[in-house]
Amino acid sequence: MSNSQLLSFHNWLVDLRRELHQIPELGYQEEKTATKICRVLDELGVPYQTGVGKTGIVARVKSPKEGPLVAYRADMDALPLAESNDVPYKSLHPGLMHACGHDAHTSMLMGAASVLAAMGDEIPGTVVFIFQPAEEGAPAPLATRSCRTSIPMWGRPAGSA
Repeated sequence: MSNSQLLSFHNWLVDLRRELHQIPELGYQEEKTATKICRVLDELGVPYQTGVGKTGIVARVKSPKEGPLVAYRADMDALPLAESNDVPYKSLHPGLMHACGHDAHTSMLMGAASVLAAMGDEIPGTVVFIFQPAEEGAPAPLATRSCRTSIPMWGRPAGSA
């Protein structure tokens, strides 16, 4: 990537993170967050499955070249806290905020999806991107179990025979 491409990518990630920061949602209520993620994945041409663990998303980048399956995960929920920061991208949902960085985690995962999707056939195998709901305090077994069972439909785990 050239310096101008890196700067553009950096600005895209910052804007994405700030957009997500403004729409914090509690576990299993990540509707706006999921909609934003799907919109970005559509723009990137990355296929995905919605409704995983209720509001989660599992996306993939698959090369025609044989190779391992690797998965990356980001949490997408927020906390029931009032945001006291006075910034232009402050939470628009009173009493909710991304206090643990889940907005950044989700943005970084979408950044990885963007880079890997652009690399196309250069990387062998399959990369799975798991956007997990309800990591903060909500009972997460449904989300975790649903995400785990969605991965095998796209290939074999790394290191398996």
